[in-house]
Amino acid sequence: MTYYLDTNCVRQIKKVKSLNKHYFFTSALSIFEIISGINSQKEYEKRKNILYSINKSDLTILWELPRKVLIKSFNLPFNDTDSEATKIMMHKIIDSDSYQDALKISFNLGGEDYILKTFIEHDQDINDVIQKNINNNIQKVNKKERKEFRNNKIQPHTLEIYKELHIRKFLMTHLETNDVNNIDYIKSLDHYYEHNTLDNCFTLTLLLSHYSLLEGRTAGSNDGLDYQHLTYTSNIDFFVSDDKFYTRIPDEISEHLDFKFINFSTFKSKILKN
Repeated sequence: MTYYLDTNCVRQIKKVKSLNKHYFFTSALSIFEIISGINSQKEYEKRKNILYSINKSDLTILWELPRKVLIKSFNLPFNDTDSEATKIMMHKIIDSDSYQDALKISFNLGGEDYILKTFIEHDQDINDVIQKNINNNIQKVNKKERKEFRNNKIQPHTLEIYKELHIRKFLMTHLETNDVNNIDYIKSLDHYYEHNTLDNCFTLTLLLSHYSLLEGRTAGSNDGLDYQHLTYTSNIDFFVSDDKFYTRIPDEISEHLDFKFINFSTFKSKILKN
């Protein structure tokens, strides 16, 4: 069995004695979120201890941020220094002695300068952009259109069509082309469908956006990073989280997935005892 632990569960890693019976992993995104919350001496002490516990645990870390996971699924080149910088910053924080020391951490990687503020600002940028996009789309749908959406539940074949359009749009945006005959576009799309590693991610992103439109539910300030954690749902059996963002996912969405969401309590009391 394979389990992905998101940020709020990784922060509770000290409560877990051993993880060696199954395959458990988290991501560079979880580490990034922990680092980006260091904004005071109090948060420094708390989060440094969490990073130390993670580093000493049996938990595997996939050192790839969401953008890299997405681009890699299309077999496209991607110059990524942020993932490695997250790893470096984690160890430098563990080795530091105070919040003031952490503020002095500075290094260059691939021509990019990194300090603690870099992570804090990038965290805010991700959430702001995704929140703005979702809320702008919600505002474009009036009550009458919303009622029509509710009366027309997405069917499996319709979902596949929407998903393919979503995937193609993402790829064209990245390649900065509208030409369906573009060689890079064709090769990348063929590679994606041959491996299909992000099917859960695109399915969830599409359906969650759809249900947000139906209910008129605007995105929260941290929903951007919650969406990004979905890039790690390939080839997993369980997604472990206490985040309300995932607990409100309706059964109509869950039935389209090949993994299950469970909370940390269930993970700790049932899974780890087996």
